[in-house]
Amino acid sequence: MELDTITTLLKDEEGFESKPYLDTLNIPTFGYGFTYITKAEANLILFERVRDIQFDLIRNYYWFRYLSPARKNVIISMVYQLGLVGFDKFKKAIKAIEAENWEEAGAEMKDSKAYTQTPNRWERQIKMFIKG
Repeated sequence: MELDTITTLLKDEEGFESKPYLDTLNIPTFGYGFTYITKAEANLILFERVRDIQFDLIRNYYWFRYLSPARKNVIISMVYQLGLVGFDKFKKAIKAIEAENWEEAGAEMKDSKAYTQTPNRWERQIKMFIKG
């Protein structure tokens, strides 16, 4: 059987669920009837999501393309954790980034609910962002 044919059949039979649910045997299931995911599959998904985030940032923030690689990585990490809508709420940090005031941007990142929820992560990344 050709891969296109069998994958179409399985997609039709299994259906797609983006979030975990309990199947008819009470087994946690997601996607097209998946009960687990391999590290290689997770790496592919992560790569695709990071690429999508990068494209969204380029489309929405002219300054993103001009940041250093370290600063881009921190912004991508923020969007990965908070979503683009969550990142958009960092109005003062975004203004500081536009002005290339890295210290001020870092201070604004620190003054957030996200920082209080995962302070170690944010502390590491703010230092990376300021250093550039």
